[in-house]
Amino acid sequence: MVAKWKNSTLSVVMVILLGAAGLLGGCSIFNQDDTEDYQPPKIEVLKTLDVGNQWQVKQLRINIYGNDKFSLLYSLNENEQVEGYFQVEDDEEATIGFSIYGISQVLQSSPSGSGSRVGVNSDSFSFTASQAQGLTYVLTYDNTVAGGGSGKSCSIYTELKYPKGAPIYIPIESQE
Repeated sequence: MVAKWKNSTLSVVMVILLGAAGLLGGCSIFNQDDTEDYQPPKIEVLKTLDVGNQWQVKQLRINIYGNDKFSLLYSLNENEQVEGYFQVEDDEEATIGFSIYGISQVLQSSPSGSGSRVGVNSDSFSFTASQAQGLTYVLTYDNTVAGGGSGKSCSIYTELKYPKGAPIYIPIESQE
């Protein structure tokens, strides 16, 4: 009972710390005068499906404005697996950077082929939670030019398959 409480407490602390780091690291760079025009990323849940007794699938559309980021946080148990796919819907030339972090980087999408392209238009991914990487994972869609994005506003279709009951945390934007 005590070990389960410690794991739950550790997960909550990790989510809070990673959420704070994501908020600080996910802020766009603006001139002081540009902050009034800022629009936060928007997420739309298109569909949620149960697949058997153990899996759930979420289909999302994420609208990310130019030079911004969006992150999803997963809290997983050891050996739980997440699979997914994403595609930039708007424009074949639009790209994003995509990465998954636990304690350290688990995955980063990289473009195929040659050229100066840094980001990707689509990719699939899969990872398994491990004690070595921690049990909280951050999936980041990076639309900043430095992060591999085209810097243009875009919509991203994402499909995520994960263990039923595993919480997904989506940052919310407060109204000022």
